[in-house]
Amino acid sequence: MTDTQSTDGPFAAAVAVDVDDRSDWSVSPRIFGAYVEHYGREIYPGIYAEHATNNSFEAWNFDRKTAERSRLAYAEDAIPEHDGIAYPWQPIGDADYETPAGGVHGGEQRRLQRITVADDVGGVSQRIPLPDYRTAEYDLSVSVRGEGVDAVEARLIDFDGEVLASELIPVTDEWVRHEDLRLALAGESDVRYPAEGTEDRFRDISAPHGEYRLQLVAEGDGHVDLDWVMLVSGDAVDGKFNPEMLERIEEMDVQSIKWPGGNFASHYRWRDGVGPLEDRPVSEAPGWGGLEPNFLGTAEYVELCRKIDVEPMITVGWWEEIGPEEVADWVEYCNGDPEETEMGALRAEHGYEEPFDVRYWEIGNEVWGDWQFGHTSDPWEFARGSDGREGADAYYDAMTAVDPEITVFADLLDPGYTRFEADADEWAEALFTEVGDRIDGVDTHHYNFGIRRKDDDSPEEWVEAHDAAPIDYMETLVAYPTQYERELAGLAEDAEAHGLDPFVINVGEWGLYPHLGQDWPEIGMGTTASAAYTAGMFGAFVRQGEAVRRASHTHMPVKQFPDTGGTNATPLAPVAQVQQLYAEVLVDGRSWHALGVDVDGPTRTLPELGTRIERMEGVPYVDATAVTDDAGEELAVFLANRNLSHEGTVTVDLGSAAAGRSVDVDLLEPTESPHDVQESRSEPDAYRIERSTETGSDDGTFEVTLAPSAVARLRVD
Repeated sequence: MTDTQSTDGPFAAAVAVDVDDRSDWSVSPRIFGAYVEHYGREIYPGIYAEHATNNSFEAWNFDRKTAERSRLAYAEDAIPEHDGIAYPWQPIGDADYETPAGGVHGGEQRRLQRITVADDVGGVSQRIPLPDYRTAEYDLSVSVRGEGVDAVEARLIDFDGEVLASELIPVTDEWVRHEDLRLALAGESDVRYPAEGTEDRFRDISAPHGEYRLQLVAEGDGHVDLDWVMLVSGDAVDGKFNPEMLERIEEMDVQSIKWPGGNFASHYRWRDGVGPLEDRPVSEAPGWGGLEPNFLGTAEYVELCRKIDVEPMITVGWWEEIGPEEVADWVEYCNGDPEETEMGALRAEHGYEEPFDVRYWEIGNEVWGDWQFGHTSDPWEFARGSDGREGADAYYDAMTAVDPEITVFADLLDPGYTRFEADADEWAEALFTEVGDRIDGVDTHHYNFGIRRKDDDSPEEWVEAHDAAPIDYMETLVAYPTQYERELAGLAEDAEAHGLDPFVINVGEWGLYPHLGQDWPEIGMGTTASAAYTAGMFGAFVRQGEAVRRASHTHMPVKQFPDTGGTNATPLAPVAQVQQLYAEVLVDGRSWHALGVDVDGPTRTLPELGTRIERMEGVPYVDATAVTDDAGEELAVFLANRNLSHEGTVTVDLGSAAAGRSVDVDLLEPTESPHDVQESRSEPDAYRIERSTETGSDDGTFEVTLAPSAVARLRVD
């Protein structure tokens, strides 16, 4: 091997904690944030417990993304389109179908679904995942009218066609809104979602949700019109929120939620998501394909944050069709006085007299990427604008003119990212030079992929070219947080050189999403290998905590959408267990300070890999982080073994301050292999957690053995 090395077997390492080397600043609990985006089923039903898709029978949006990608967002690529039927609804029986204008809800044309029958049966059906492991009851709402049809039967059937719940809905010649219908399942589907017929990359994912069909069926000689169908789980909190998601956020000590995206934020128009639900339009979702019903808007988002006592943070789109004035109106809608501001009065008209008091905002989402609406490859254009287009400086001025007390972040290219014409240093230079005297910080995203499979490039070819093994490639990805910490430190130093003080970094999206060779072992979300990576990232955030004040992992802990198996369904994935290990200490109401740590043990070289990883020598296999409370009485040490083949015995030296004191050890380790994926929905099968209490030696040292990819927390009180 030319650029890599690994231990030949079990190894020893020493970690020395300097309790006298204590940070002046305290670690921010907001590094345990959540990021959500209107993508696929992530919001509906992941956050807002609505289970039907294309509720108002509008024309499905396939723009920008291909039809295939649009369907993938719903794991429904095998579902065909039918003339006269709103996608993804499907026909039932022998009937005629059309979607004329004239409905009661939806887009500009307010389309409806018309079903015409001639002494026969006809209807529409939609494939739907339901949390039957959680509740058997679902509340149905639908608007109906017709002629020659006495009733519509609403029913839920299982994958084999057995009717498990049904309700008859009377039909008159005028629109009637039926909102008190309850479908109670008489049994559970034997099939978990997604079932056969789903695109290959989803077939092996075992979601806890059952596979069902929602059907609306008419019989007679005439026609029936349907519109605005909603199917909300019967256990929804306040009739709208997914109770599982609320439990997860509290369980994981989430401190803030970033919304509405993500790519979705680039084109989101806030006015579509305010006011009564019946008046909100159905919008196209061009960033990901499909439609956005706008049930989860500004008020619902703020309500969610208040309900679980987390801090809201709103991302505004940097796009010429939005502009500073529209964004400033959004700030005023959230925070304006109802007696003194136009938008504050509008909020009060919508039923919210008191301001929402949203303090944290950010301008733009990955505006440097060509997948974004309004994107630019010129960092100076983003910072100061050009050719009549307003830059981040104008957005900041407009937003703070409305509310000078808000904190505003600006979008920044990920440090070290080498894919684009403008590198991260130039992007930072443009922001710091043009807007540095005004912005309060930057929002940067970090995803670690490795080598994307394209053209003649692949992970397999990299391994062959470097005389390496797949484990070298994978360990490079898992150990990368050490290099990312260097990038964060360099960014903070650059900001200081430009006179930005204080300077705040928000790592608004992050995660390990590895591109691996075919038939290689797994190191993704459900593995302890990814848990070791996650521990390294949290360690970097803590150690660079003077600048890194906020962060949010992309897939924890609020992702509940069934298309990806419900990432945080019980039991928690290994990466979520790591967040708990850190958050249980750092989110307890006390101030915690980072301590100096020295690691002595085997290292490896990170070779240049993909678009983000540069060559870096001397990266230790053991990642170590230490903190102490304000009084200096309690200590916590976090350890991760990033060697994926061999265990390490680590001696932790806390000095005389810990001599003879007890230490609680929480050890997260793989059940068998770092590459095993958590699959069981009833118990951990990829990992185990061992807990013990030990007594330190007279010299304040403790010893812990870390299996490959294991993560440990030591608490001394």
